[in-house]
Formats: sequence, C-alpha cells, structure tokens
Amino acid sequence: MTGPEWVQFLKDNNTKIHYFGLGFIQIKINDEYRVHVYSKAHCPSTTETPHDHRYDFESTILHGQLIEHTWKESTVGFDFIMTDTDCREGSEPTVNKEVRMTFAKIFIHKKGTTYKRINTTMHSVIGHECITLLKRGPVVRDRALVTTKKGNQSVCPFKSKYTEKQCWDIVEQVFGRMK
Repeated sequence: MTGPEWVQFLKDNNTKIHYFGLGFIQIKINDEYRVHVYSKAHCPSTTETPHDHRYDFESTILHGQLIEHTWKESTVGFDFIMTDTDCREGSEPTVNKEVRMTFAKIFIHKKGTTYKRINTTMHSVIGHECITLLKRGPVVRDRALVTTKKGNQSVCPFKSKYTEKQCWDIVEQVFGRMK
C-alpha cells in the first residue's frame, strides 16, 4: 500500500487515535493491533525511558528505523526510580523503588524487520521518523514497570493532548514520506 492508502485504511478501521506522551501517535485498530507513528518534528519526546509491558508483542517496522535499547538491573549503571502502572490514565503506582539499570543490548530495527519481545523485557526505543505495526499478545500481567532517571520528572503518556485532527495531520505527513 502507498502512504495515502495506509492513512485511508487506518481512518476507516481504527477504534482510537491519540498522542501517546512517550513520543508517538498511537492508532488502535483493535485489541491486538496498533500503529505507532514517530515524528521528531511534531512529537517533542521521541525517546522512551526503560519499561516493560503487560503483554508479549511483535513490532514490524513499516517506515524508517527504530533504535532499541534493552536494559537490565545491575550494581553499576544509571540510577532510576522504578514504578508500576496499569496503563490507564490517572493510575497511581504501587511500586516505588530505586534501581540501577544498565544497557544489555542495542538494536537498530530497519524497514521490513520484525522484532519480538516478552512482557518482562525492559527496553526503550528512539524513533524519529518511523512507523511501526505492533501486534499485542494477550495481557498476562495487571501492571507494567516503568523507570525514570533519578532526578528527572516522570512522563505520563496521557498528559499531553493533541486533537484527533492534529494526530491525523501528523500521520498524513509521516505516511506521505513513506516509500
């Protein structure tokens, strides 16, 4: 499909589009599939903090590239505050502890590649001009772990609000550059 055909398909077949405050526009197709659109020009944060997920997933890069770091707890490394979330707006954490984290591996995922992660893998991604198709597995945990570098303000993915029109405008621009 061309970029404009993708956009029309997504407009016709989505259940929700919104800015996800970790640096991307999220288009929910259904409970299993999401499209994430990263645009450095429009989304101020394109670097996530280390986190895991409530589900296993696979992600296919449709356009651009995604840099991924996997992380592990360590006795050396960076100081973080680890909390947990149920991924719902307004949720309060029940875990709040200091941890040391260090890089485990760095991956560069390019257009056409698919990578898979299990729910307990701590990772972070950087996407500047990238489109991914994410396939979620079933939810296996009630809460996910999220870290924030000690001394930094934690980022709530639901804090920043873009209108649906603003989100679609960004999506159209990034998909317009898709080859």
